[in-house]
Amino acid sequence: MVFCGEEDTQQQPDSFRCCPLGVQFYSQREIEPYKIMEMDLQFPGEDSQALATRCCGVVVQSAFVKARDMYRVWLMFTDLPTDVQKRLKCVSKKAGTQCPHCENY
Repeated sequence: MVFCGEEDTQQQPDSFRCCPLGVQFYSQREIEPYKIMEMDLQFPGEDSQALATRCCGVVVQSAFVKARDMYRVWLMFTDLPTDVQKRLKCVSKKAGTQCPHCENY
């Protein structure tokens, strides 16, 4: 699930991508390229393994998708701590949400 500002929660499609490099998500509104955004990431897990962190990223692209009547937004992380990168790498691989670059490494 993705929350973007004051928007309602957006259920993401199977093509949802989230990996150590960034996240691709759908939004009801266009988000201009180069906008800096803060994002709260929450990782699943038991209480002792659950992880929540705040990070920043920059919007590298925002494109309208007529079939979904929404905008597909690509956000590249700019300050993800190393421990969170490692955790996200494992979680994204298990969930199948890696981007094509991460799938090859």
